[in-house]
Amino acid sequence: RNFGMVAVTGNVPAMLRLADLHLAGVGVKKDRIEALALYIVAASIGSKGAERAKTMLSAHLGLDRVEQARERAKKLREQMPPLDLIQQQEKEQELLEAAAEGDEERIEDLLRQGVDANAVDAIGRTAIINAAWRGHEHIVRMLVEAGVEIDAADDQDRTPLAWASINGYGEISRDLLAEAALVDVRDRDGLTPLIRAAWNGHVEIVDALVKNEADVHAADDRGMTALDRARAQNERAIINVLRTAGARY
Repeated sequence: RNFGMVAVTGNVPAMLRLADLHLAGVGVKKDRIEALALYIVAASIGSKGAERAKTMLSAHLGLDRVEQARERAKKLREQMPPLDLIQQQEKEQELLEAAAEGDEERIEDLLRQGVDANAVDAIGRTAIINAAWRGHEHIVRMLVEAGVEIDAADDQDRTPLAWASINGYGEISRDLLAEAALVDVRDRDGLTPLIRAAWNGHVEIVDALVKNEADVHAADDRGMTALDRARAQNERAIINVLRTAGARY
């Protein structure tokens, strides 16, 4: 991984890792001035760990070298986005992590601060996708009430409804369907939430999707329908639901 490229975007963990590499001379030139410059910049963004490292390293360098590091830090900082943008991005990352962890209090605090509830992570997931993926029903409801985009899709083209259907979270699926979530969105492999739910044996979700007019005839990229997937897994209850809805062999 190129920590240098990531560090210049204002990513604090990348800056700290790069500073450590410069201190040890692992993969990069051993350079205590460069390391201190990175700690200075990270500390200016608000990293307590960087502040401590900066203080400790400065104590082992002469005033001239510390001044060189400060000058280098200024140049590094000029290459990075404005501080308010960096802090905004960090708060967005906090929101995404809090959604995955089910931390309701932290999410409420971040939303009050005006953090973008539709922000995406490196793999295209939004907070509500993370919450649906991990099964945090109360977080999904909170984010829906906050007005998030419920049909946002990640880099695999999977929506919150798709993740709930994959993992068997019936309450989340019903909540999203009650908000008119799109039922026939296909993921990267051409599978709809109905096909996913049928394949994974989640009969209550299959039933809810069918009642919300999911296409029982839709086929994935391999030509397999929800009924085909259910038959392959010998999911008799799901087969009955699908056939009652008009699916045929």
